[in-house]
Amino acid sequence: MTPKSRAVATQLGVAGLLLAVYLFSSFELSGSARILELNSAIFDIDAGRVVGDWTGNGPGRRTHVHPLAKLALAPLGTGLRFSLGLGDLGAARWLTALAMTLNALLVGRLAVQLTGGERTPGWVAAIVCGVSFSSVLLASVPDTASVSGLASVVPLLYLNRRWGRTFGRGEVLAWGAIGVLCIAFTITQAMHWGIALAVRALSPARPPGTGNARLAGRFAAAAAVCALVTLGAVELQQALYPGTGRFYARKSPDRELRSFGRFDSITATPLLHATRLANHFAGVNFVAPFPGYSDFVMRRWHQGYWSLSLEQARPGSWHPAQWGLFAVWLLVLLPTGLWFARFDRRFLAPLLCIASQFALHFFYGREYILYSPNWHGVVTAVLVAAAWNGLGPRRSWLPAAAAAFSLALAINSLAVMNRVYREVEGGMEQIHRDPDGRLRNR
Repeated sequence: MTPKSRAVATQLGVAGLLLAVYLFSSFELSGSARILELNSAIFDIDAGRVVGDWTGNGPGRRTHVHPLAKLALAPLGTGLRFSLGLGDLGAARWLTALAMTLNALLVGRLAVQLTGGERTPGWVAAIVCGVSFSSVLLASVPDTASVSGLASVVPLLYLNRRWGRTFGRGEVLAWGAIGVLCIAFTITQAMHWGIALAVRALSPARPPGTGNARLAGRFAAAAAVCALVTLGAVELQQALYPGTGRFYARKSPDRELRSFGRFDSITATPLLHATRLANHFAGVNFVAPFPGYSDFVMRRWHQGYWSLSLEQARPGSWHPAQWGLFAVWLLVLLPTGLWFARFDRRFLAPLLCIASQFALHFFYGREYILYSPNWHGVVTAVLVAAAWNGLGPRRSWLPAAAAAFSLALAINSLAVMNRVYREVEGGMEQIHRDPDGRLRNR
């Protein structure tokens, strides 16, 4: 078997393994949990809206945040529904599982690029990302976040592919198309696109001898292609699904920020707020505890049940085995500060993307696990690549250690998902819970 065929076989094996985990969590582990009836009960994921948008011909919703998700995903969801004979929820579950599998593979490819073409860190990053709680959750419960992760990684992959090459007309069209992808699913992913384009101009990714005026013209052309295609797609979406609305005319960004801004937390407990967010970036997205409870759904949407919350998880929510796994993960993270001293300049754009997501979500969003695909794959690729580059000859033990760690991550992710499903299956009624959200004896 040639090295290329071995690489393809490894990718197919990783993809098959992850897809099996996701489908098990979606269809088998969930039992009779009413994830649509108790909408937004799972970390504020509005699964009911997503399933309706992806599998029906009605108007799409929340287009001010997900501008072209209806146009891009409804045909796929409808096709799965009819071709596989699935119900609406089943089709949406298949779509999220496939999207997260593809996302993990692309994360692996990014790790390969960041290590100069080494294939081993690629499958390590794909598996670690794929079995993390962030990925298992959002591959199991339908949400647009499952596809927005693709827009986090694709601009970085293309930047590395074009590293040091001439910026030609074909690249203008490619960058324009990537911009549409980034805007389509979650509008804030345009930040990744802008960062990748800027690094293309201002770093050694810029071809030698390329003039500033020529590059500026190419970038302006790419932005124009992106804008024109996006506006055309918006009109097509409105024509195919009347009532969806145009994203720029629906809800202003300041209204969204007022609805989901974190200014109270920033003002009252800024250090705790920053620590909680950092923990999601580097910790909880990988090793999640059993969730706590929030009254957000009852208070905001006037529903008669609690919502599960990772932000409200307290030390008592952690099982001792989860504490141990989390401690191991922190020990792994500690040396990365030293390993980054050896990274090459291709790490610049991924790190800027991570920093931009942290800055945005410092001010915006609640239940950060819901937004995690916007950064989680890039974080995983950077950490794995930094470890691989920094360990040098000592890295021979990394694949075996990563495999064991990934198995523990998968077990934890499925255990937490099982708890999530059982809580939803039990109804989560307010009447049966004490003020802290715990079930009373019945």
